[in-house]
Amino acid sequence: MIKKVGILDSGLGGLTVLQELLEKCPRGEYIYLADNQYLPYGEKTTEELRERGKLICRFFREKKIDLLVLACNTITATALDVFEKELQIPVYGVIEYGAKDALTRSKNKKIALLATERTVKSKAYDRYLKKSLEFMAIPCPELVFYAEEGIIEGPELEKSIAKSMEPIFQKNMDTVIWGCTHYPVLKKVFDQLGPKIQYIDPAKATVEAVARKITPSDEGKVDFYTTKIDKEYPRIIHALFGISGIRMKKIKI
Repeated sequence: MIKKVGILDSGLGGLTVLQELLEKCPRGEYIYLADNQYLPYGEKTTEELRERGKLICRFFREKKIDLLVLACNTITATALDVFEKELQIPVYGVIEYGAKDALTRSKNKKIALLATERTVKSKAYDRYLKKSLEFMAIPCPELVFYAEEGIIEGPELEKSIAKSMEPIFQKNMDTVIWGCTHYPVLKKVFDQLGPKIQYIDPAKATVEAVARKITPSDEGKVDFYTTKIDKEYPRIIHALFGISGIRMKKIKI
């Protein structure tokens, strides 16, 4: 029986997953950890992320979760097996579901991935996209910081996204995977710059799989933990996700 669900991200991007879960299963019990002391994960080495993963597993073990969603492409790409081994519970990453969704929905099978440097280098998406006609992975780690600051429009952001999208337009690719859970927050600018592109949010496909497993509680509950105090988080969370009333607790890992 799956009652208590853990959600991990390096910051606020994983709230795209939590938001989807709350829509699908509002009476679920969720424990969200924003490991923002180590933000961004995309700049860390694989070894650092795997060691960090072991430490984070202690936290989730103490919380007695029944299932964990790695709401971060980078930690999924580098340490999924660490969490599975340490926790011995179902662990869902976002990569497999996002890749398969892209293959299903792309018409010309020309698929691009926008992600952090670490996710791109891991080639974690590549093995799921072998059936694509053409695949391109583009690192754009700077977009994480726009999302974390709650900046979802403006000339600087537009310039940054346009630069990342340029090779996608040149190759006539019809599908783009948001290979970082922060990126869907920037949807407005993506849609403006590439209105004909089909954007894949791996959170949606992942949640479809996870929500079926959850046993609703009498009342829905969200516990929000961070590893670094950020006084702007409540404002940004409400502005971007419409989630209010979250009491954040700082923990040391």
